[in-house]
Amino acid sequence: MQTDIAPFGLRMQAPLKEKIKEAAEKNGRSMNAEIIYRLEEYDKLSAALDFAMINGDRAHQFARTASTALTKVVEESTEITNQWVDLARNQEEMAQLFNNFVESDNNAKMSDEKYEIVVKFAEKFKRTYDNITKTREIIEKYHDITEEDATEEK
Repeated sequence: MQTDIAPFGLRMQAPLKEKIKEAAEKNGRSMNAEIIYRLEEYDKLSAALDFAMINGDRAHQFARTASTALTKVVEESTEITNQWVDLARNQEEMAQLFNNFVESDNNAKMSDEKYEIVVKFAEKFKRTYDNITKTREIIEKYHDITEEDATEEK
């Protein structure tokens, strides 16, 4: 028998006392041992709950950051895809214009028809260049955003 245990009088309502008594009998403990067991388990549960809440907040922050980044990636990917689709169309049209130019008569003097073909070709070339430039800007912007997010996570 331990002598370093200080006696402690505890008052409680009858329904709670009955619950403890039933649990003590079920678990093969005295009512005192059941109360001590429950207090010790409460401390463990409380610590685990605190840990879960702290890490739950971190997980929520990570999920929110990941969701934002994913949304940006989808938006930027859609824009890049649209740029490349337009680029492919321009390249097809440029090839056709170039073929038309080559196949037209080979007079030394440039006809109005050839001039129009060259102007259209130049316009398509400019549009293609603009699409490539815009795509590069999107990629650089996305790269900057992901670097900022990585810095914020630290």
